[in-house]
Amino acid sequence: MLAMTTAQQIKDAFDAISLILVFVTVIFGVKYPAIWRDIKSEPPPPAQQIARKQYRANLRKRLLTDCVPLVIVTGAAWFLFLPLFVHVAGDEPFHPWNRDVTDNAFLFVAGMTGIFFVWSAGFLVSLAVKAARAA
Repeated sequence: MLAMTTAQQIKDAFDAISLILVFVTVIFGVKYPAIWRDIKSEPPPPAQQIARKQYRANLRKRLLTDCVPLVIVTGAAWFLFLPLFVHVAGDEPFHPWNRDVTDNAFLFVAGMTGIFFVWSAGFLVSLAVKAARAA
């Protein structure tokens, strides 16, 4: 009986936030190349004060328009999954040969959402550090 309740909770969770999951993966895929390009970019030499100031302004803009929303969206999705993730993982941990696909799928999707959140937060920190050092 408890397994049916958990399975129903998982299905309800997927129904409720499936659109958010699509949005998380799409926004991550769209924002990733531009953020990564800025993280890997080199600042202008210190002698070029105007170019350096513009570079720093562009990094801050990328931080506020791309990184912060990405962290908020991925963090919100992870936060929504977290209570049920802890419950499902505590009842029956992930096992690849488990015949209950619902549990495994939920653990996988919730885990990937958590990874996207941590990855996005790492981008935010990296870009913030880069903008601070470009001063």
